[in-house]
Amino acid sequence: PGVSAPLKTISDNDMGALIAIIAAFSIPVVLKLLSIRGYSRLKLSTYKIDDFTFIGAVAFAIPQVSSVFYALKEGLGKTLELVENSSYERIAKVALTTLYPVLAGDILHILALLLSKCSKAFLLLRLTPLRGHFYALWCTISTSKIWGVASIILMGICCHPQHPWTDVFSFAECPSLITRWQFVAILDSLTELSLFGMSIYLVWGIKIGPRSKIIVVGAFGFRLPVVAIACLWLIYLDISLISAKPTLHFHNVVTCTQLEIGYSISASMIPCLKTFI
Repeated sequence: PGVSAPLKTISDNDMGALIAIIAAFSIPVVLKLLSIRGYSRLKLSTYKIDDFTFIGAVAFAIPQVSSVFYALKEGLGKTLELVENSSYERIAKVALTTLYPVLAGDILHILALLLSKCSKAFLLLRLTPLRGHFYALWCTISTSKIWGVASIILMGICCHPQHPWTDVFSFAECPSLITRWQFVAILDSLTELSLFGMSIYLVWGIKIGPRSKIIVVGAFGFRLPVVAIACLWLIYLDISLISAKPTLHFHNVVTCTQLEIGYSISASMIPCLKTFI
């Protein structure tokens, strides 16, 4: 008496609560980081392109999280036994909003990651006047843009355009699906490693102490765990596509997606703290 039942519970047949916790946690964290960055720039009375790309990443991340909550409402994270048969196809379509850019959720996922990469690259551009750094950074930015466009195109290709959810629930009928996602994840990781390499290149020839160089490289290196998250995401996607319970096992894929977006945006804030401003 007097104790309300939980909104969601975690069980062997329902992992929706785990997705909800991660997604709900990411929203206030991202908004708090946005307010911190906005306040720091307000004191300087200036906003640069790296600030605007950071704001854009947050602007795309928030509705992406909303699409996850909508998918949870429709049954994502549950076994089909817990979902009414009449809504099976509707659940599949909604689940795609967090897995494929043919629907809004994953387009927002790709764009949020792309803008967070660009935010870091533009900050590096602002920190160096050297022509060699300039060309290298713009090459990295261009590669990131190519990754974003290619990701949307590749993942938007459906083996069954009239009923794309079949690609997920019948992997044997669309074997190229995992290959396309592997390309996306690998290029995502390579662009992250390239950005980290650029931070090393930035301080390599500058006459500052080793300690200062380590601090700078370490601050930009905070994005490296994004590579590990992307690899986990690909592993879990492979598992879920061949699983007999795809709606249940997609919870790991969606969880990694939320972690990657949240951490990527958070890591973009580290170099903008007081020491670097």
